[in-house]
Amino acid sequence: MQRRTFLLFAAFLHGWPVMALAQRASKVYRIALFDAFEKSAYPDGWQAFRRRLTELGYVEGRNLVVDARWADSAAERMPAPAKELVVLRPDIIVANATPSARAAMQAAAGIPVEQANIQRLSINLRAAKAIGLAVPRSLLLRADEVIE
Repeated sequence: MQRRTFLLFAAFLHGWPVMALAQRASKVYRIALFDAFEKSAYPDGWQAFRRRLTELGYVEGRNLVVDARWADSAAERMPAPAKELVVLRPDIIVANATPSARAAMQAAAGIPVEQANIQRLSINLRAAKAIGLAVPRSLLLRADEVIE
């Protein structure tokens, strides 16, 4: 009888770590995206951000919730969406511009705020020629868009 009890106890101890891991729920992270502009202003940037989160293992609907708000380029609208996001208690607020980052920080109540600038370099060669400005080739190679 003691041997049977010992074997059952040993089997339980052997399987216990596996059972504990199976029962552990993974944390669901909540990220708040706060855009100072219109919803359609920078779709590629936010899509790239979400795609990178997925590559890192953070998948919406599984271990990630993403809430987004837009201020529609109106400075007077900045505080309202920032407060809406703070009420949701995200783990972090990611803002795309200084005005939205500032509004988020004022409303944040201890929630970290990060500013993710989404910038494009566009060079207008017609305008540069018109004012007699020579644009170095090294700068042209870095440009996202060159208008000729």
